[in-house]
Amino acid sequence: MAAALMLWLAAGSLGAASQYFIKDMVELHSSRWTGTAVRIKDVSIDRKEKNFVLHDVCVSGAAELQVLCIGSVVVQFPPGFFMAWGKAGLLPDFLIVDFLDVKNVSVFYDIDSEGENLGNLKLRLSDVSSVVMRDRLNANTQGDAESLLLQVKTLKVSHIKVEARSHKKPDRSKDFFVDDFTLTDVGLPENGVASVEILDRVARAVVDSVQRESKKQGLVEKPSISEEGKLSKKRGSTKKEEQSSGSDEESGAGKAVRSIGAGLKKTGSDIWQGTKKLFN
Repeated sequence: MAAALMLWLAAGSLGAASQYFIKDMVELHSSRWTGTAVRIKDVSIDRKEKNFVLHDVCVSGAAELQVLCIGSVVVQFPPGFFMAWGKAGLLPDFLIVDFLDVKNVSVFYDIDSEGENLGNLKLRLSDVSSVVMRDRLNANTQGDAESLLLQVKTLKVSHIKVEARSHKKPDRSKDFFVDDFTLTDVGLPENGVASVEILDRVARAVVDSVQRESKKQGLVEKPSISEEGKLSKKRGSTKKEEQSSGSDEESGAGKAVRSIGAGLKKTGSDIWQGTKKLFN
């Protein structure tokens, strides 16, 4: 997100060019972080109000099926936001965002796999975020702090609609909403975090809320009594097989030890007889 602001800051007179630049950069970095295609319809910039808005952001999953879509993302900078003309990137080392407003989120929950599509997205972002955080901490330790770190004073995600669908049992499909949530002072304790770390925190909060509500809605099937009985018998059978296998292994090992002992005894006897003959 921060990297995508460079042209907007450097060339205020280019207008549409800066909008396309931000759109392309956000799509590029977001796709790399999520490991799947991210598409943005368009971007609007208000230099006077010091903000920009991403419209209709969609994240794809397996087979290009959408995982989630966001109606708009409003990024509001503080009134005193300025360009660091002395820096090559024209951005300060520490970028403050007054307000990050994520509105009208549509989450697509796959009932048949119990939300595997969302779980994969969450794990992917968590892995990428961990690597970026490690690099950031190492850079801070070495006194070479990475630029373009952010602190978001208020981050709000609102109007989160879940569209749960089942191809196997279409009658189970339903729509429901999860509660809005707000995060404050994101990146303050760390003295700034990378954009993907913020995205990771938002994704975890959204996915965890959806998964909890999906269970309340009865979309996560529990194994029936008969299935539990089968599983119990299967576990018992497996345990007996393991015990039987263990006994066989012990029996085999015992035979091997006894065989080795007999061999050593015979070898010792042969050596002793040979020694006697030598002296004689």
